[in-house]
Amino acid sequence: MFDLRNWKKENHDFLKTSILDSPGLAAFDFDNTLIKGDLGEAVMLSLLENGLQKLDKNFEIHFRDRLNAKRLWDEKDTFQEELTDYIWTEYQYLMESQGLEVAYRWSSFLFSGWTKAELQSITRTVWNSKLKNNVYTEMYELIRFLLQNNWQAYIITASPTWVIQEVIEEFNLPGEHVLGMNLKLNDLGVATEEIIEPFTYGKGKVECLSKVCNEQPDLSFGDSENDLPLLKSAKLKGILIDKGNPALVKQCEDIGCLIQPVFK
Repeated sequence: MFDLRNWKKENHDFLKTSILDSPGLAAFDFDNTLIKGDLGEAVMLSLLENGLQKLDKNFEIHFRDRLNAKRLWDEKDTFQEELTDYIWTEYQYLMESQGLEVAYRWSSFLFSGWTKAELQSITRTVWNSKLKNNVYTEMYELIRFLLQNNWQAYIITASPTWVIQEVIEEFNLPGEHVLGMNLKLNDLGVATEEIIEPFTYGKGKVECLSKVCNEQPDLSFGDSENDLPLLKSAKLKGILIDKGNPALVKQCEDIGCLIQPVFK
């Protein structure tokens, strides 16, 4: 049952009517849209805290201050906490100075060196310990209602595909319905830092979904500027999960989106 709980009535009524009218395609961002929190970043932080054990390239080339980065990397067994803070500071600097896409692309090297099984094992530990109880019940029930009415649902995320695939069955979706950051693999099936295009950020989300499904979504859901092209591409409506960003709300209203306050 698609419960009215915590939905704005007009949003709930629109969605219920649209879903019952005829089957279609729905596209969802994952982090901070289906859950409270960011699973991709939580896994990244876990990798940092555990010393990036599989990183096999020159660490310092990814930083502005290469000498300091090399020093911290060479002495990481002694200065692990300082190294973690240093990496996280660089990530946030890029986010603030050059934007989310640049920061997300930069982070790809942090996920390199792992096989799918290894990275998903880490993801499962992070999920169970930190985010499993952060699923928005309203979004879970919405996806269930979509599936009951013969809709297709896809997850379009800037997080690594392998990470989100590990938990997506909890939303009753198959792993192949997760479209995220894909990294090229070496001959041993180990992830490199090279992103396979299109990268699922901004308009790349729309391009990737179109490439897989050969159509635009009927409904789309997201929470950030990263999701604007996906929200705009919806044939019926894009729905913004509003976390309190007036400028983003205005942008979404200007392209005809529905605004749904973040769930409690």
